[in-house]
Amino acid sequence: SSDVHGGVDLLSQVEDAFGRNGRDYLAFYDPTMARFWFEDSGLREELGAFLDERTDGRRVPPEELRELGWNPLGGRSGEEIFLLNEGLQLVPSYRGRQLRSAMHGYHPDAVGAEAVVLGLWSPSEELRHIRDLHHLMRATVGRLAEQ
Repeated sequence: SSDVHGGVDLLSQVEDAFGRNGRDYLAFYDPTMARFWFEDSGLREELGAFLDERTDGRRVPPEELRELGWNPLGGRSGEEIFLLNEGLQLVPSYRGRQLRSAMHGYHPDAVGAEAVVLGLWSPSEELRHIRDLHHLMRATVGRLAEQ
């Protein structure tokens, strides 16, 4: 996880500029990202331009999302993803109203985005991506069932 050194009230800023969530757009505010859905492509472009002007995070383009393995459900996880810079937290978010001292969920290239897998035996294959954990867990369950 990464140390948190500041908060961003994106929820209020978006509602001040574009109206209340749920009317012309739908937004979900996680601690490190905001996800948006639209019925109006014009509003999507306006809100996208608003997000592009920000320096506290960035919109993640669809091609980068695909490279990261994000959004396999055709937009059900958000049509636009705004990801905060490492060390910032959305406050408030739909998962809390207080700033935490550390947070995960930033871009995989973030300094604090390292992970460790500990176990009783070595994995049969090298883990290169978070998606590799699914195969590892299935193989581990199979091994445990055999014992």
